[in-house]
Amino acid sequence: SLDHRDPGSGKNPAFEMAKSCAGKAAVAGENLSRGMGMTSRAIHQEFMASSTHRQNIQNRKFSKMGVGCHETICVELFVGF
Repeated sequence: SLDHRDPGSGKNPAFEMAKSCAGKAAVAGENLSRGMGMTSRAIHQEFMASSTHRQNIQNRKFSKMGVGCHETICVELFVGF
């Protein structure tokens, strides 16, 4: 199961990274995907089909976005200053 929090610490590693790298971010958001064999377009379409993921993508409070993928997991990280 994909989770936004580390089971050991209970923290969200992506938010911890945003806090350390992005300075004083006022808001942050994250989209996670496990897309075995999916293209980046298909993953984006899945995010847009989900109301909560689409809200992150369209949130005007977010001024920066980063995307990273490793094997079958992709993360979109959003921050706003």
